[in-house]
Amino acid sequence: MARNTPLSSADARLEKYLPDDVKIGEATWLHKQSGMNIVKHRYLKQIAGLQQIRVVPESVKLDFFAERNKSICFVMVETKDKQTYCSVAEADPANNKNAYPAMMAYKRAVDRAILEALNLQGFFYSESEIALTDSEAEAAQRRSDDAIKEPKPTPQAKTVKAQLEQKPISVLDTLCAQLSQAQNLEALISNKEAIKGSSEFAGLSNDDKKQFVEKYQELYRQYQPQAQAAE
Repeated sequence: MARNTPLSSADARLEKYLPDDVKIGEATWLHKQSGMNIVKHRYLKQIAGLQQIRVVPESVKLDFFAERNKSICFVMVETKDKQTYCSVAEADPANNKNAYPAMMAYKRAVDRAILEALNLQGFFYSESEIALTDSEAEAAQRRSDDAIKEPKPTPQAKTVKAQLEQKPISVLDTLCAQLSQAQNLEALISNKEAIKGSSEFAGLSNDDKKQFVEKYQELYRQYQPQAQAAE
């Protein structure tokens, strides 16, 4: 059955690169919606190996935009004659149906560069180029938009957020708390002397030291009646 495409005459151009045991019908197929001749990715890679076309590793530049789930890739390939061919490709929810846009952008860029090196670009396309239908693209775009929306916080997340937003406990707060652990006047005085001899107290500012003394005096007034009653 004849292939219903104006590019069918290009079959022979690809066929000469295929392994002897691979028929053109095995390596390609016709994309009915676009009329494009599609080369299966695995055969394109096989052809690249047979023709000694390699990716230049240091040429690869891959950018990923997480907020849009989009990736753009630049790649250069080199032939056995040291000729170089470069290509740029992108993948995002509008033209990619899998969850790995970076991998897909790289695959497309490599495949395009290989086809250009074979002088087949425009006559054949890699299967990685096949985009989604309009309805699929719209659905994928909605999923991408939903993915970048801020999710509703869970009760646990609210608790953690509240804890993080609380004023951090200062050294002064810690020392005052230690001072308040005293159960009587004698223990209070003992705690005060121990704290004043600590390195933490020495590192306080003059204002913080003043507040510490005020806290001590407040507690002292509370415990003094108890001490007098005990006498």
